Amino acid sequence: TPQTTDALAPLVWQEWLGGKQYYQEPLYPYLLAVFFRLLGEDVRFFFVLQMLIGGLTVIGIHEITRRYFGHTAAIIAGGIAAIYAPQLFYEAVLLRVTFVTGMGFLLVYLCPTNALITWRRALCCGCLAGLALLLKTTFLVLCVALWAGWVVHTRRQMRQLWQGTLAALLGLVVVIAPVVLRNAKV
Repeated sequence: TPQTTDALAPLVWQEWLGGKQYYQEPLYPYLLAVFFRLLGEDVRFFFVLQMLIGGLTVIGIHEITRRYFGHTAAIIAGGIAAIYAPQLFYEAVLLRVTFVTGMGFLLVYLCPTNALITWRRALCCGCLAGLALLLKTTFLVLCVALWAGWVVHTRRQMRQLWQGTLAALLGLVVVIAPVVLRNAKV
């Protein structure tokens, strides 16, 4: 009967989702919780944050395009990104799409594969990769691709390669470990 089905639905969802386990990566819900705790539960403030991230993403698109393809291509790419309707729509919806897009461009911008990376910068890239993985695990593909590009670029400087790789792994562990420990405790 429909009434029995309605009563069982929450139990089925509870079983499927594993009780208190996230069925998605935890960074976005954590950000929402912190934001709501600090500024109240008015989502308009969070939409402003998402719009700021969207604007920074447009700047990131411009800068990455300028770095690799020149000024004219950067103006065109930035202009297209600024008026891209789906991204503008998602900035005003409680979804992690804006953060995912921004994080992707931030990773590419701050962790270039064609530069000699210092130990400190590799550590920061590792921390950023950890945040990206806590936002969406599919960033693993991008992180591995960026690391592989860096390996190809620095393959003749083995000491720098190992130091940078270890620093990046340290940053990754420092960011992910607290969440893993917290989730294991719950």
